[in-house]
Order: sequence, then structure tokens, then C-alpha cells
Amino acid sequence: MPLKQSIIRRPVSTAFTLIELLIVVAIIAILAAIAVPNFLEAQTRSKVSRTLADMRSLTTALETYRIDYNRYMPTLDPDSGFAFTHTPRIKNYRYLTTPVAYITSAFPDVFNTNESAPSGFSEAEQRVLIYWGPDFLIERSYPGVSYVDNRPRTAIIFQEFPQVVDAGNNTVKQDELWALLSYSPDQDFDVLDGPFPQSVQQYDPTNGTVSDGDVVRFRE
Repeated sequence: MPLKQSIIRRPVSTAFTLIELLIVVAIIAILAAIAVPNFLEAQTRSKVSRTLADMRSLTTALETYRIDYNRYMPTLDPDSGFAFTHTPRIKNYRYLTTPVAYITSAFPDVFNTNESAPSGFSEAEQRVLIYWGPDFLIERSYPGVSYVDNRPRTAIIFQEFPQVVDAGNNTVKQDELWALLSYSPDQDFDVLDGPFPQSVQQYDPTNGTVSDGDVVRFRE
């Protein structure tokens, strides 16, 4: 009687081979290289849109304040000299929060991530949208406080208002001006880095969402 030959069946492997794993990793890396830059671009555009929206809200608050008090809120703090050197920027916005709440709180500058606050204050108190009001545009002095004449600097900033700024003599004819500024996506302050006389370097995303210039809004 012939013997039956036993058939040995090898189990079928269900694991990935090394080549297959490398192919999968390469595909994921390619997709990530495509998706991550688009995500970061969308994130930056969203932050710019938020900054512009916050500036529009501040504009409404500033103009409402002016209607009520017949003047814009001050920039300099008379209790401590120049607000932009001795006190954090958030302190300027107290005029819009009390006693009348034109805004509920100061708007943070989402792009300002590296500026240090004056001694004794937190970084959050400094890293809010920059407000330069009328009293920043003219020379101010306080007893025992040294100061610098701000008129040449601000005359450059406000040249798009020729009816109120004499850029030739670097003087301000009248003081009913204000500006709101954000550090913008490049995360530094460079509004005055442009060439004279067009020295207000405003943010322009045409060369990429992270480019030089600050997000700026002037009184309209």
C-alpha cells in the first residue's frame, strides 16, 4: 500500500515588509510637507484677520469716546511720564474700560511674542495693540522727567495726512490723530523702517504671509 505523502503548508504572512513600510512613511512625509505649510499660512491669515477686526472694534471705541469727551483718549500717563517707556501699554486702555466700558478689555497683539514689559509689569500687560494718540504727536514735558521731542518721528508716521502734518519741517500742525499698530507676522516692530518719505512700512502679504511691515490703522 503506497504511503501518502504529507503536505507541509507554510503559514501565510500578514505583516508588512520593510519596503512597504518605507513606502508608507514616504507617502506620509510627502503629504505632511504639502499640508503643514498650508496650515501655517491659514493660521497666519487668520491672525491677521483677527488683528484687523480688533482694530475696527478699537476704532469704534475711540470715536465713541471722542464723541462723549470731545477729545481722544491720551497716550501718555501724567503720573509716570511717557507711557511707552515707563508703563505698559495696557494702562492706556483704562480710559476705554472705566468708568464707561467702550471695550471690555484691551486687545492682545497676537503677533507680539517677544517684547519685554517695563520693570514691575507682566508681559501680557505690554503685549497689546499699540495706540498712539494725540498727545504722542506733540512735545510734552514733566517736572524732573527728561524727554525727547516726538514731532519729527510722528510727522514721518502720519505723512498720509498732509493736511495736518508738515513733513518738510517735521512738525505736526494739529493733534487730532491716532494710530493703531501690531507687530504683524514677522513679530518685530518695523513701522519706521521704510525709506523716507514713505517710511511707514505697512504689512503686505503679497510677498508671503510672513513678511516685513506692521499692521497699521490710522484715524480715518
